[in-house]
Amino acid sequence: MQEARRFQLFFVFFGLFFVLAFAYLLFLNTGLALEIESSGKEVKLIVKNNSIHTIKEIKVEQIFDSEKQLIALLPELKPAETKTLQLKKLVNSIIEVSAPFHATVRKELDVEGLGLNTQQLSLNVKLKAADYAFLDVNYAIKLELCNQSDSNVAVSVTANFSSFFLPSKDSATITIAANKCAAYSTTLKPVKKGRARIVFNLNVDNYSRTIEKFVNVEE
Repeated sequence: MQEARRFQLFFVFFGLFFVLAFAYLLFLNTGLALEIESSGKEVKLIVKNNSIHTIKEIKVEQIFDSEKQLIALLPELKPAETKTLQLKKLVNSIIEVSAPFHATVRKELDVEGLGLNTQQLSLNVKLKAADYAFLDVNYAIKLELCNQSDSNVAVSVTANFSSFFLPSKDSATITIAANKCAAYSTTLKPVKKGRARIVFNLNVDNYSRTIEKFVNVEE
């Protein structure tokens, strides 16, 4: 009986030690540090390892509109090593730095508070295209872009029409005057049956947006 109790006590203490060690690694072992620096239209993220050991698999993410977007995945940072990243999307958000078995570091990015020279872009987008296309019959597609901001913008449009159409890809830059609209339009040739996914990526400085549509290609 005494040996059985000793055996049980050993496992209890071993389990408690494991739980405490895990809690330390997860909640108390900070190690990671984050600084946000800004100048003009640029924001730099400075990630530093303040621990005495190498930290691996470091994720730097930006959280806005209830979504997480990966900024960078750092394989490792040695003790006292820093990594500087340039932030592309300048919106009010949370910057999060995390790594396995280390406390997560979060900092708020307040665009207005940092005094950044960013214009508030308002771009209204409408995609006009039929839900069905037919083999060897021209398929028209039109993207209407309305600039609702007070200055001119140049919108970079990258289109991926998939292998169901020819051409399968296209790109263009469209300049839109303040409070005016412009359009991107093209005619495609369906070459394969199936459910096709059409994707438009729109980029203006620090603004990006993806528009997609599914089209059934039939005979």
